[in-house]
Amino acid sequence: MSMKLKIEFNGGQHHVEVSNNATVSDLKIKLSNLIPIGIQRLEFDEELVLEGGKTLQSYQIGRDATVLRQIYVITVQEFGLPHQKCGLVFHKDNTIGDLKQMLVKYGFDLATVRLTKTKFEIP
Repeated sequence: MSMKLKIEFNGGQHHVEVSNNATVSDLKIKLSNLIPIGIQRLEFDEELVLEGGKTLQSYQIGRDATVLRQIYVITVQEFGLPHQKCGLVFHKDNTIGDLKQMLVKYGFDLATVRLTKTKFEIP
C-alpha cells in the first residue's frame, strides 16, 4: 500500500506518493528532483526529522499528512569583489554561529562579507 503526502515548500505545495513503510531517506529521494538531498531537512508536527533510516510511520506521519520544508539561501559577497559570490543553504534552525562556521570553512573573512537572505526557489 502507499500513502500520499503533501509537501509545503516556501509557500507552494507538492504531492508525493510513498509506500506505507517508507523511510525519511525514501521521501528525500522522492523529493530530490525538486530539492537536492544534501540540503533537505524535513519537518512534521513542528519536529525536525533528521534520521533518514527511520520510517515515516515512526514519526506518526500517515496518509494525507503535511510535511513542511523551508530552505533559505544566503548570498555572500566580499567587499571589493563584486563578482565573487557564493550561496550558502541553511535551515531556519541554523544559528548565526552555524553560518559563521560555514563562511570560515569556505575561506571568507567575516570582517569583509555582506549577507543577503532569500528563499530557495524550486526551478
